[in-house]
Amino acid sequence: MLVATKNQQLKFKFTFLPDARESVVNTTVTKDINFRQILNGKATITTATDHGFQIGQPVTLAEVNEIFNGTHTIDELPSATTFVFRTVESNIPVSVSTGTAVVQLSKLNGGLSYDPIALGSDVVVQVYRGQDETGSLVVPPISYRHGGKDISPNAYIERNGTKEFIFNFTITENFEGKSSLFAGVYTVLARTSINGNSLTAKSQFEVKDNLNISQGDKSTVINYKPSYQELNRVNMQSILLIGHADGIELNNPVRINSVQNAINLLSGNKKSPLLRGVLDAYGAGARNIYICAAAPMNEYVENVEDRNNSFFAWSDTVAQTFYEKYYQRLKETYSIIKELDDIDIVVPLEVSFIKTNEVDFLSQLVHYCNDYHNSSGSIQIGIIGSRSNGISTSDIEVLKLNKYLKYKYTTFTDNNTQIGSDIGRYVFPIYGEALFSHLQIEATYNNSVSAAVAGMVATSSLNIGLTRKRIPGALSLYGTDLNSSQLNELDLIGINTIYRGVKARRGDIYQVYLASDYTLSNLNSVFSKLPQMRLVSYVSSQIKSYGYDYLGKFGYDKIVTTVTQMLQLLKSKNIIVDFEFKAEQSAVEKGTVFFYINLTSSLGLKKINLSLAAGPGA
Repeated sequence: MLVATKNQQLKFKFTFLPDARESVVNTTVTKDINFRQILNGKATITTATDHGFQIGQPVTLAEVNEIFNGTHTIDELPSATTFVFRTVESNIPVSVSTGTAVVQLSKLNGGLSYDPIALGSDVVVQVYRGQDETGSLVVPPISYRHGGKDISPNAYIERNGTKEFIFNFTITENFEGKSSLFAGVYTVLARTSINGNSLTAKSQFEVKDNLNISQGDKSTVINYKPSYQELNRVNMQSILLIGHADGIELNNPVRINSVQNAINLLSGNKKSPLLRGVLDAYGAGARNIYICAAAPMNEYVENVEDRNNSFFAWSDTVAQTFYEKYYQRLKETYSIIKELDDIDIVVPLEVSFIKTNEVDFLSQLVHYCNDYHNSSGSIQIGIIGSRSNGISTSDIEVLKLNKYLKYKYTTFTDNNTQIGSDIGRYVFPIYGEALFSHLQIEATYNNSVSAAVAGMVATSSLNIGLTRKRIPGALSLYGTDLNSSQLNELDLIGINTIYRGVKARRGDIYQVYLASDYTLSNLNSVFSKLPQMRLVSYVSSQIKSYGYDYLGKFGYDKIVTTVTQMLQLLKSKNIIVDFEFKAEQSAVEKGTVFFYINLTSSLGLKKINLSLAAGPGA
């Protein structure tokens, strides 16, 4: 959030995003396919003519072949006649193809102008004290049409082209009639109307200063202090929460130093998914939390039932749903955070793997985690929840029919006896929503449990699973309480869900439990359970860290000794039952050691084999 001081001139830029629903006409666009290809997990389709598709749109391929047919989410647009979606299928060279690509497109009837002034409307800005417009009005309405710098030099609106308006505001010394600044948060609200629809855009700033108390010739200075304790690492896994927020720069991850720090950064907006995510994760025990704004709050649609309606004008002729727009935003965010090397758990908030009208956030996260591992050699665990307006028995059949939940992201060797690829092992999906309440923001809301479960994962010992574990902070299950038979149906295909436990000691609050801890790995894989992936993540990250620290400084023997001590410590803590490993110096790559490790996990006595390279040259 912008922090202001007296006599400072502020500039607030507003662009009004129309709600396009009133002008939308749904239409089907069909394009003939000329060529197809799969290379390194990316399927590329070439159409006979320009397709006009957008990233995040579901596209249905028909009459190609069994590998390509089906509905996919467009992930890249290399050219006007090509589009790309992610796949787990093996490479297929470029080949001539038949078939069609079909997209359901939401078109704006007759176009939709972004310029309210050209349509005879006005832009009016007001400044309120507090987090929203319910506070006292501290600056009278400022009009673009009837104001100006000459009339009101400390508060006036300028126009930058036809889309952007700039509110210039100077905080004078007698702001609010006081002799000095009045500390607190202020809300700048811009209003206009387009075609009879009221549109608003909001920004905020905070005034901070020291409070001087006169004591004769002395003065006591009372500085701002956070209301909550610092969040310390305390040997926990780190969590990156991604979502909609104002107050921080887009795609610029920030580490949270305290809960109060998060509240300040995110303007105390009770509806911000990022702020809610921080509180949910913190309430479950997490203390090493990063946040990243993937999209501004004016793109957030709180009502889940409205998320498959076309809200956002992509251009003058095409509109997008919340999920289509968010998929685009997350693609950009994932491309940036892949450079981070100190994040263990990634949680995209407000996504869902059910009822998104075929926008596939699940595959997007799976391929991000797999790409991250392939490029860095490190492991990030992705946690994804569902948003379907609560648990429903009707969702069970939908979940069972989802090919990625049912068959995972697993491919097999030619004889179908050995797993060839199993990239779903990095991702942990959870179906179900719960009620949360936090005194820090005095709000109760229903939410996915993904952030809370991330907090559980970050604080759990490596030899403890999450099956039948209570989710801290979750007051009650939201929706229908599934019976044991229904829970077993989902368990048989490896779908994690939540269920209602016995009443808590207070008498009227229910406890919420996690039914299982499956990853999206094949159920026969050693990595089908999250604790096994966490163990591998920990061991590989430790060894890589030792490689950077010791090779070139202390030599080969030091790193081998340190790895042995680390594995012996895991054994003494009953995290592993036994281990063996060998290390070899690379004859080709200087500063690189190869490790071949066999672990026996204490959970289920699973045998885990891994090989990795460590050191500055790895």
